[in-house]
Amino acid sequence: NGALNGIMAILAGLIAQLLSVNLGRGNIGPFQGAIALTALALVQILPWDENYGDREAEVGASLSLALGTMRSQPSLWLLGLVQSLFEGAMYTFVFNWVP
Repeated sequence: NGALNGIMAILAGLIAQLLSVNLGRGNIGPFQGAIALTALALVQILPWDENYGDREAEVGASLSLALGTMRSQPSLWLLGLVQSLFEGAMYTFVFNWVP
């Protein structure tokens, strides 16, 4: 939902502003908040059981099936390319922006 995405972005900006200005953390405040939320997520994720998939399946057969699917659906290659370019652009921006 686009509206929810926009609302969450505004909320994140307000929280970042609160952390940096109102709580006196400076430019590093939002990053410290992100570290705290990541630690909270880790605490919630640790008790989950791992999904190992089908342990009886042979690796070669699974790889062959995956490659066959990618050959039959070219849109998967396009999706991977777009995702890679987006991630590369984001990492380049963050690398050049962070003081």
